[in-house]
Amino acid sequence: MLPAFSWSFHPAIKMGTVAGCLPIQRTLTAAEFLDHFVELIPGGVHVVGAMATGASYDERVKRMAANQNASNRIPGTKITFDAAAMRVETMNGTFLVEQRLRAWVDCRTNQNLGRMSGGGCSAHVDVVRAPKGKLDQLVGLVDEHDLTKTVHDPQWLQTYMTRQNREGADRLANLTAIEKQQQGMLRKQYEQVQETMNRNHAAFMAQQESSFRSSMNNANRAMNARTTAASDWVDYALDQQTVTGAGGTVKISNAYGHTWSNGQNEWFQTNDPNANPNGVLKGNWSEDTKVHGNGQSY
Repeated sequence: MLPAFSWSFHPAIKMGTVAGCLPIQRTLTAAEFLDHFVELIPGGVHVVGAMATGASYDERVKRMAANQNASNRIPGTKITFDAAAMRVETMNGTFLVEQRLRAWVDCRTNQNLGRMSGGGCSAHVDVVRAPKGKLDQLVGLVDEHDLTKTVHDPQWLQTYMTRQNREGADRLANLTAIEKQQQGMLRKQYEQVQETMNRNHAAFMAQQESSFRSSMNNANRAMNARTTAASDWVDYALDQQTVTGAGGTVKISNAYGHTWSNGQNEWFQTNDPNANPNGVLKGNWSEDTKVHGNGQSY
């Protein structure tokens, strides 16, 4: 099974004031983030659906949310945490891989600062990969031991918080008034951008699904071709042929060109194309059809 790994991902998603009008009130959910994160997977992807994030993971996200809100010192600031997981399938040549994409997203917004209102979101992703049918077993092991948990580093946390506070202070100090525009125009522009993004995303995901299906079909065709050739070679090596008819699909001697069956586990073979056991032998006979060694039709 393939190893699990994780990293932090900080998308360029910001909320703020435009043209001095009311700030855009928008936070990013973890499910929305993953829905766009799959666009980064090369070679086509099939989205199977949502997955459970795991009890220990959910508890950890809740603790982080509580700690962040408890330590928040900026009046009016709202801090939210959200978690979600998604199961997807990708192709590695002819090898089908299952993946669990899991993320928690934290967003900070403040709508009480007038023109300085706004916020931002950051996403933190871990990915678990395994061959088809093995993902759930690997996920259980990873979640049981909480293997994606980041080791606590007080110095790093302090440095991170210092940088965040400094950047926040710089933004607050450097914000200037911008010209006012009608809120209706702002909303219309926002909706147009969202519509374009959603349309492009839907088209891209359709292409991703098409690429995945194409890879899957090519792999199946290649596998079927190899299986058919191998089964025919086995028949040849054992001086047998495969036929199908009233008696089912069976292996039988290849010394004869015509095989008949009556559905009673009896077969009649001959090289005479005009021979017919009906009326000569007991039962109702029909001529079988020769097929490939794996049962596929010629």
